[in-house]
Amino acid sequence: MDNDNLEIIDLERSISFVSDNKSWLGVPKNMKDSKQRKQESTEEYRNMKQILYAQWFVDNFGVQGVRYIFMRDTTWCRRMLWLILILAGGSYCCYVTLNNINYYLTYPTTTKTSRHFHRKVEFPAVTICKYNIFQCSYQSGYCNMSHFYTKIRDIGVCFTFDPSKDPVRKYQMFPGREGGLMFGFGTNESDWAHGPFMNQEGFVVVVHDPGEQIVMVENGKNIPIGSTVSISVTRSTHSLLPYPHGECGEKKLMYYSTYSQAACQQECRAKVVLPLCGCRFEYWPENITVPVCSQFMIDACVPKILNGAYEFDGCDCPPECHRIKYDMEVTSARMTHGTTDFIKNFVAGFDMRKHGVEIRVFYPSLAYTTQIEEASYSIEKLLCDIGGAGGLFLGASFVSLFELLDFMVYSLWLSSIQLWFKRRKNKVKDLRMNV
Repeated sequence: MDNDNLEIIDLERSISFVSDNKSWLGVPKNMKDSKQRKQESTEEYRNMKQILYAQWFVDNFGVQGVRYIFMRDTTWCRRMLWLILILAGGSYCCYVTLNNINYYLTYPTTTKTSRHFHRKVEFPAVTICKYNIFQCSYQSGYCNMSHFYTKIRDIGVCFTFDPSKDPVRKYQMFPGREGGLMFGFGTNESDWAHGPFMNQEGFVVVVHDPGEQIVMVENGKNIPIGSTVSISVTRSTHSLLPYPHGECGEKKLMYYSTYSQAACQQECRAKVVLPLCGCRFEYWPENITVPVCSQFMIDACVPKILNGAYEFDGCDCPPECHRIKYDMEVTSARMTHGTTDFIKNFVAGFDMRKHGVEIRVFYPSLAYTTQIEEASYSIEKLLCDIGGAGGLFLGASFVSLFELLDFMVYSLWLSSIQLWFKRRKNKVKDLRMNV
């Protein structure tokens, strides 16, 4: 049986129901034979079909209470009460929906923090500037010199301890000072390199991730001469969200192979300062193909930089989405004369209290912290909140919305067909009158 015959049968049943029950739509009771009426007048049949479809939609629509508004066999007070109730529920649903959408568009986030305990924790790199190392131990044993390298940084020649390439000793196996690193340093100003920020006496130390681009003047901790220093380190990993929930990201750099915010800012400074000075500082990447600044060039260029002859506002350097951070807690005490006398037995004439420092770097416990930034209000939660408000105040769902759209489209289609037949009928009538 084709679709047209099925529609005719359903229509006959609907007309019979309306005739027997005196529908609120006011359809005449003597309309019992829809097929006969269709044969007599197609236009009237289509009108009836549209009316009955509207009746069926109101009786079966997913929004509860709508059918009571259109009942004609009840009091107007009852109908008005249901109308007010539906309008109030619909208004509140719209209010809640708009609020939820506005909240979602703020892209809120939450940060989950957890602490993990392990049998071993990867040891960081440690960089100290202004150095002459004369004593070093790691994990209560002598250091392997392959773990060290020197590099010119922004405040001069610096010494870095990096055990990351040793598959065994890159971990601290037991907590406390004895499980970490101990440095003994002495000053030697002849090893200093030229730089614009060399105006302090003492040492600067940074604990950082191996391979990370660091700026000593910004991230370093100052260590006074003649002291014994303990640096308690806490390791934490951070995972951030990119736009639109967060601000992290990365970009391809010209002078650095790996992106970091510090490397990006350093490169941005280089791009601005290079045309101003015509040379590069010693601690900048060697792949910058300009001469290294001499002391004379630095003396001429630095005043221009410090006087604000350039701006860094155009630097777009978002933080990394994944990074490891080391927080340092520094405590120090004045070195005793006994320690100084003991060092003199190995380095004749060297006064540790005037020219040296002892530094211990360690994890107080074999634990680290993870911080993960997550979207706190997802699109799924938004849809659930909207659906919950609609279900609570209107008894509706997303299917009800599609029912309404389907009714509107189908009614528009029926109306357009009816209008087409009416115009065609009028056109035929006009032609007959002209003949």
